[in-house]
Amino acid sequence: TNAKLFKTTDAGLTWTPNTNIPSNTYNGIYAKDENNIYTVTSLNKLIYTNDAGVTWNTQTLPGNSATLTSIVFKDVNTGYVSGNGNYFAYTTNGGTTWTQSNSSSTVGQQDLSYSGGILYMAGDYQYIYKSSNNGVNWTPVYFRDNSNPNQPPYSIVYSISVNGSDIAVVGINGSVTISNDGGSSWRNKNYSVTNDYSELYSSIFVQPSGSIYIGPNGGGKILYSSNGGSNWTTLNSVNTGAVYGIQFLNANTGFVCGSLGHMSKTINGGNTW
Repeated sequence: TNAKLFKTTDAGLTWTPNTNIPSNTYNGIYAKDENNIYTVTSLNKLIYTNDAGVTWNTQTLPGNSATLTSIVFKDVNTGYVSGNGNYFAYTTNGGTTWTQSNSSSTVGQQDLSYSGGILYMAGDYQYIYKSSNNGVNWTPVYFRDNSNPNQPPYSIVYSISVNGSDIAVVGINGSVTISNDGGSSWRNKNYSVTNDYSELYSSIFVQPSGSIYIGPNGGGKILYSSNGGSNWTTLNSVNTGAVYGIQFLNANTGFVCGSLGHMSKTINGGNTW
């Protein structure tokens, strides 16, 4: 709400605020390119620009009122939006029109990830959902690890990260569940991560079956695994609050952003920020 939108043209060294975007609490952002940028907020509102932020347009998506949480495009024409409660919509004409198509979940959808021709949606307590036809139909995938009796209680999933057949699902109660075979089998990793964080907000696979970064709800730390989640360490960052977003350009260069207006950058795989 306070930070609004900032832009960088020098890989994050300096940032310029965009004062033209309407005042809202924005939950998700996606840029097709430097001119076409989409943000999502409450009341089914999608606010977008086609001229790099000089002017902004408001579009109300169809269906019952929802707080939109995530937006992603698979190409210039086909894009997806998820939200609370239990909201999903897609476009096949570059965002000109949107079609609502809910999943079978009864819990609000928090995050989307697209990889290998499959769209994944997360938010449910025990299931993620995947679709190969733009969200018209969904297949539930049970992600709980029944071999581990010490898993945290069922609760909301905040983030899903997919890289090929590797999937990371993280959420409330410090839960971390990993699959390396496209969701056929799962391994719960919350106790090998840490018990210090009650909520995990973001995650990303940087390399298949390799580096995973997870953003917790505070403490100036980032959780890191170099071997697909088998072992974990904590990395220091300059963020002191919650880490809501993680993005890497390659195995070395990455960014995290979070509460209190903090952003950190690494150029050595997270060793320093």
